[in-house]
Amino acid sequence: MFRYDHLISELLFRVESPEPLQVPNNFQPFLCDHLGEREADISLQVTFGGQPPYTEQGCRKLSPNVFQKDDRLWERYYWSNNEYIVRQEKVGRGSPCRFFIPAGFSEKFRRQGYWTNYLRLDRMLLPHDRIVLHASAVIWQGRAYLFSAPSGGGKSTHAALWEKHYGAKLLNGDKVIISVSPEGCRAYGGPVAGSSGIYCNDSAPIDSICIVQKAPYNRLSELTGRMSLLSLYSEAIKSSWDVAFNTRLLELTHTLINITPVYRLECLPERSAVECVIKNQEKR
Repeated sequence: MFRYDHLISELLFRVESPEPLQVPNNFQPFLCDHLGEREADISLQVTFGGQPPYTEQGCRKLSPNVFQKDDRLWERYYWSNNEYIVRQEKVGRGSPCRFFIPAGFSEKFRRQGYWTNYLRLDRMLLPHDRIVLHASAVIWQGRAYLFSAPSGGGKSTHAALWEKHYGAKLLNGDKVIISVSPEGCRAYGGPVAGSSGIYCNDSAPIDSICIVQKAPYNRLSELTGRMSLLSLYSEAIKSSWDVAFNTRLLELTHTLINITPVYRLECLPERSAVECVIKNQEKR
């Protein structure tokens, strides 16, 4: 059995496979080889060939490709005609998770790191009070600043300005992992970052979160209550079929906004936009 241990948001994520796997570049920064005696927080087991131990008969259909029977969820990912990979998890836990790989897809799966395409890391992290937010993030003076927006909204551009003009460290370019606790919230880099290519294994306590909007001026306004909750929840990674998942996500988002300042940042793609945020931080 081949084992690949990763440390992601301080959780030990262990991949086990009967055959060697190619670990993709985005997971390389999170590999660790010194935690062999530690029990995994998140476990992924790969099975090649054979059929997954379920049929649609007797299952509750949650979506066209998601089924539930007893305490197991099964999700199908088609890769060719009627052939598909099956992902299995425990209801409400996310982990341990199992992949069942058809024989015809085994070679590609092993050599090209395809398991990351079906991982659903957000489902595994949520039981550990971690959410994934569609955002860019930087670390500056020991604190994390997050910039959230829909795709094309300017969040990556704004984060790059922090790096260019203030030497901030880019933490993630698209999907930031946030650990949520009443005692404080922390931002982590992760192995999923869209097209940004920023896969940094680092973290910092969150200073603030800005909802970025392009504008011909710079203006920062604090969001509170319902508006801050809706703004962040709309950019969190949600489930299209799992009500319990989304309910817990909403609870964690509510905790997050109660202890973390949230702002709307209408801004230019210039250094002055960064100065706007920093000046506000100095006043707090």
